[in-house]
Amino acid sequence: MKYYLKKILGFLFTIFLVSVITFVIFQILPGDPAQIILGVDADPAQLESLRATMNLDKGYVPASEDFFGWLKTMFLPSLSIAFGSSAVLARYIRVSIANQQKQDYVRTAKKQRFVG
Repeated sequence: MKYYLKKILGFLFTIFLVSVITFVIFQILPGDPAQIILGVDADPAQLESLRATMNLDKGYVPASEDFFGWLKTMFLPSLSIAFGSSAVLARYIRVSIANQQKQDYVRTAKKQRFVG
């Protein structure tokens, strides 16, 4: 139990540390982060939309407030993408398990009561 708790805490600390480093790098970069992300040929409407998404349209905000806003805008899209990918992966695993249950060696083992 202690092993798993240490692994989970280490994982959370690593995620936090990576997010802080990424935040600091984006704060240090010269210029507009939205312009850097979208490129030179970006449409002004796209730039404004990305600035609003990244909370850059408010001007200067203290790092304590801006970090948590930035963290929210970084993790919510990531979680939604991860849940979609995990749903597809779960479907593949379910189909694979169902196919394995139909194999001859599994049916034989069940008949001989080797597998519950």
